[in-house]
Amino acid sequence: MYKIAFICSDNSCLSQIAEALSKIIFDTNVESFSAGVAPKMALDNMAVKALKKTYYVNMLDEQYPKGLNQIPRVDLLISMESNLNIGILSKKKIEWNFSNPKDNKEDKYIEVIKKISDNLFDLKDELGL
Repeated sequence: MYKIAFICSDNSCLSQIAEALSKIIFDTNVESFSAGVAPKMALDNMAVKALKKTYYVNMLDEQYPKGLNQIPRVDLLISMESNLNIGILSKKKIEWNFSNPKDNKEDKYIEVIKKISDNLFDLKDELGL
C-alpha cells in the first residue's frame, strides 16, 4: 500500500484537511497520515467546521494532532507550507506551499479546502492511483 504524509507547522489545519480528504479521494489505495513540526493540542475549530460544511467530513471522528515522530516512514511526503524543517521521512518530497487560513473567516478556509482537494485529485492522476 502506498503511504503519504502531509506535514505542516502545527498539524491543526492544513495537513489535517489533506489527510481527511485523501482518505476519501484515494479510498483504500493509499494510507494517509498527517503531522506537525510543532503540533498543537487540538484541531483548528474553523477547519473542522468548514470541512464538515464543504465535504461532510468530520475530522474529529478519527484525527488528532501528531508530531513527526508519531508517523511511519512514507513513500511520499507533502509539505503543506514552505520552509518546514522536516528531515527525512520519505523517499520523495513535494511542497504545496499553502497559506494557513488561521484567523480568517470560514470562506477563506473553504477556499483552501477546495485547493487542497484539487491538488489531491491531480496527485491521484499523477500517481496513477
